[in-house]
Amino acid sequence: LRVAQSYLEGELKLTVNATKTHIVHSDEGVKFLGVVIHTNYTCIQDKKVVKLKQKLKALTKRNRGIGLAAIIHELNPVLRGFVS
Repeated sequence: LRVAQSYLEGELKLTVNATKTHIVHSDEGVKFLGVVIHTNYTCIQDKKVVKLKQKLKALTKRNRGIGLAAIIHELNPVLRGFVS
């Protein structure tokens, strides 16, 4: 941890918060910005997927009384935001 901290602070000029910083094995995975990063793969956190599904269900309800073009217009920013 000390080697990594000295590199981040010395070479990259970043500050390291000692209370939030810890070392874990990559098999356990690291949660970062809504993504879980493992050794060989990454996946989206379950709570983020559930939240997206709730938004999509709300936007695509059949009884909203708006046309398909309007629904697509509302869905595009939500999907773009999730992907990026």
